[in-house]
Amino acid sequence: MAATEPAPSYLDEKPVAPDADLAPASASTSTKSRAESLAKKGEMLWEKIQETASAFVYLQASLSGRAKCRAGEDCLHFEPDMKQTNKIKDEYRICVYGTNLFPYGNGVLSKYYYHVPCFRSMISQQDLFDSGKFRLSDGKWGLMVRKWYEHQGCVDVDKISAYVRACKAHIAELEKGETQKVFHPGMYPTLGDYTLDAASQELEHILSHDDCMEVQAMVENN
Repeated sequence: MAATEPAPSYLDEKPVAPDADLAPASASTSTKSRAESLAKKGEMLWEKIQETASAFVYLQASLSGRAKCRAGEDCLHFEPDMKQTNKIKDEYRICVYGTNLFPYGNGVLSKYYYHVPCFRSMISQQDLFDSGKFRLSDGKWGLMVRKWYEHQGCVDVDKISAYVRACKAHIAELEKGETQKVFHPGMYPTLGDYTLDAASQELEHILSHDDCMEVQAMVENN
């Protein structure tokens, strides 16, 4: 199902609407844990996403490091005594994108950025998949991320990694003209069965894997 709004660019980080959290930050993390506060914010945000036809959740690259995590003081990176500790410096981030998102209305376009772990503490991965509201932003994604998305997290990371590395080795031998020393003529690495029945890999685990963004020439044939 195609999104009703164009996928947001990771370079377009200027706030379209005034800077405000979806819910007030907790007065003190000593009286209420960040996890509890993030879950509460997540409930509010998820309700709004579900009732807003134009709202979608994107995984996207984060190249500039300018965007701030909208979890506010409940951001898992936030330190009260340090400035700008909730800026998203990770390679990848979550963008919630759509019109009429709380607390704005009247067709205002809103974009909210989050660290992947902060967003996971707010809204469950399975809820995202089940809703059909989760997207990969435009761009070149590695095999591991694409297969994780395709199978809603139920993938064997070790098998995908082994396949990617076999592809890299095969291509290296092709480039040296020594393929027959490693593989039988005409034989290529195959991915085989890499899916799992139930166990779902968390997104942050996938993104931290060394092979998460590897794409090889023969990958698309599997």
